[in-house]
Amino acid sequence: METDSRGRALARFSVDAPRETDITPLLLSVSRVLRAAFAANIDAGGHPPFADLSPRTVRRKMLKGYPLQPLVATRLLRNSLARRGGGGNVTYVSAKGTLVVGSSLAYAAVHQTGGGRGIPARPYLTLSEGDWGRIGALIAEYAAAHPPE
Repeated sequence: METDSRGRALARFSVDAPRETDITPLLLSVSRVLRAAFAANIDAGGHPPFADLSPRTVRRKMLKGYPLQPLVATRLLRNSLARRGGGGNVTYVSAKGTLVVGSSLAYAAVHQTGGGRGIPARPYLTLSEGDWGRIGALIAEYAAAHPPE
């Protein structure tokens, strides 16, 4: 996970492959696993669990009728991760075998890493063992269907 100078929170995934091998289809499949995992992480309240909301944030959310769960007031952050091409979504595949998935929303990095004024880190760009297993299976399936020449 990384953040950049524009405040985006990004996950970078790379696969070493021969230069002449186009692994774009594999990386796009991996991007679907990543986006689903990141959105599910927000839905589940974090893995590990997100830090509790401050009393001030709880009051503000109650007044606005928002859910009392971290990172889900408007669902913009979650949806920016879940939907390729959706508002704030960053999904980029380079010709060199690198996939970048994340959110370009202005507050995405602050929630991932924590920030000033007492905002705790709530890392949502995380993967479970099951997610890693799905990614491994995709790589194995792709490798079996595209053996080296």
